[in-house]
Amino acid sequence: GAQQAYAYVDYRFRVLGLQNVRTDTFDVAVPVDMGEGEIVVSGTGGRNLRTWCLWPNGVRTPTTKPGGISGALIYGGRGTWGELDGKPVEGSIVLLDFGSGQEWTNAASLGARAIIFFDNGDVSREQAADKFLKVPVDIPRVWVERDTADLLLRRIDEEAHEGKFASARIDVRMDWQSAPAYNVYGWLPGVDEKLPPG
Repeated sequence: GAQQAYAYVDYRFRVLGLQNVRTDTFDVAVPVDMGEGEIVVSGTGGRNLRTWCLWPNGVRTPTTKPGGISGALIYGGRGTWGELDGKPVEGSIVLLDFGSGQEWTNAASLGARAIIFFDNGDVSREQAADKFLKVPVDIPRVWVERDTADLLLRRIDEEAHEGKFASARIDVRMDWQSAPAYNVYGWLPGVDEKLPPG
């Protein structure tokens, strides 16, 4: 996306007739999902389900330890205190609606090991901005597609009917990498004319 934006701005500056169009290139550190993210849920025959990292908390990426982290899988709705009340959040992996604002921090403060978000119909830039903190809190936060979330919800319900909890393992990796960034400059010469009287 950044490369496409750079190419578009450079192209448009030239089409608009700006003079001396030039680019300054510099390196920035960016978090990169290494594309290895997976969730394995009990009762699915060891099937690997695809997942993606969310933006880091400060400098702390959502990377899990080698081999991933495991815990009971529970559904916490929008993550409100009322929805989490009576559930074994501590040590669990909590599935939450993406439209939960910053309520995910409730699960984190109760000792959740990881948070899984999915599209509950309220996905927006504003909601995405609420899913990370400026401080390096170490709690993996990941995204799954709706079909994966439906499978997780089914497993949660199936185990709940037997008075048990489904279990899950999450294994994700996000690294900081150096990437090129661009400033594009173009000049539009002014004219040396007298302004009309006020």
